[in-house]
Amino acid sequence: MQLGNRLIIGLGLAVALASVAYARIPQDSPKQDMKDAGHATKNAAKDTGRATSNSARRAGHKTKTTSKKAAKASAAAAKPVVRIVPEETPEERRRQAAAQRESEKNSRQRVKRIETRTASIDSELAALETQLADPATYNGPTSEMMRLGQRQTELRREKEALEAEWLEIYETLEA
Repeated sequence: MQLGNRLIIGLGLAVALASVAYARIPQDSPKQDMKDAGHATKNAAKDTGRATSNSARRAGHKTKTTSKKAAKASAAAAKPVVRIVPEETPEERRRQAAAQRESEKNSRQRVKRIETRTASIDSELAALETQLADPATYNGPTSEMMRLGQRQTELRREKEALEAEWLEIYETLEA
């Protein structure tokens, strides 16, 4: 029993000493953290240069040694850049809303033009199919039959492209 109590007391004492020792360790400030990060970057740049020159020497090549300015430049380039983004002013929000409305208006107008053109293509395709269904077309010149077939293919392709564009615009309007 006494051994168990001593063990518990010993563990409690060890935990207390550890917490006191931890509390005395000075914590790094953000400024110190940034300094350490800069040193780490600078040292990494130097180590990379050393590794490159060592491997080049082993291969029998001559290398240029990096200068202190080059090491500082690479360390400065690696530092994080903090940018403060200002909040939008009410005027900017109104401008953006107006631009959004204008864009939607243009998209709706384009959708109407596409729908109008698709309807005219449909009527022209129907007329072409009626001509191609007429047996007299095949008794005439071959060039006329070829022209009708080519026009039909062109109209179908144009209609496909317009429908794809219509779908894309409509999806952006619905979003």
